[in-house]
Amino acid sequence: MWTGLGLLASLIMVVVGCHFGYVLCHDHPAAFLMGLLLGRWTYLGFKDLQDLADEQIDTPEPKSYDLSELEAMAAIRETLTYTSLGDKWWHIRDLNLDDGRILASLSLEEEYSRYSDTHFSKERVLNKIQIVLIAEVAPRQLGVVKVRYRFVVSATMSRRSATEIVKSIQAVLDEALAARSKKPEVATAGVAT
Repeated sequence: MWTGLGLLASLIMVVVGCHFGYVLCHDHPAAFLMGLLLGRWTYLGFKDLQDLADEQIDTPEPKSYDLSELEAMAAIRETLTYTSLGDKWWHIRDLNLDDGRILASLSLEEEYSRYSDTHFSKERVLNKIQIVLIAEVAPRQLGVVKVRYRFVVSATMSRRSATEIVKSIQAVLDEALAARSKKPEVATAGVAT
């Protein structure tokens, strides 16, 4: 979102910078250089905002659950094992019970196509995405654990679909852990008062 706005704002700032650069120095090449520098600084500012937003998504706040460390790791492993994106599945690369860490990855490709010449032949463009999930489970108290996720995302073109995948798997994992941490209530039906 921020990079799209950054491109638009930087183009506007190039035009504004060229105009004010020409007013200041009455030299077209210098004015164009000032406009380019102003547009570049504007784009870098918006790019920093996008990086901060992605970092907040990739490293969410840790949450606590009423589970043992082994139960929490089993819930995470089971959820990742049976969660798919069509024909793409999470692959558990490392499961370390001693450190309370699970490492899983997901790789996918998105295909874009565009016309490249006057004969309307299509050029195939791929966006290769890899998402690595590092889940750490640490005991806080007896029967209470703290679960922390960290996502490492690499994409060749756009990371928009990777961000959606990260948000959805966070919600699925939180829901699975919350469902397991609920303690069953004792039935009191048929008790006379």
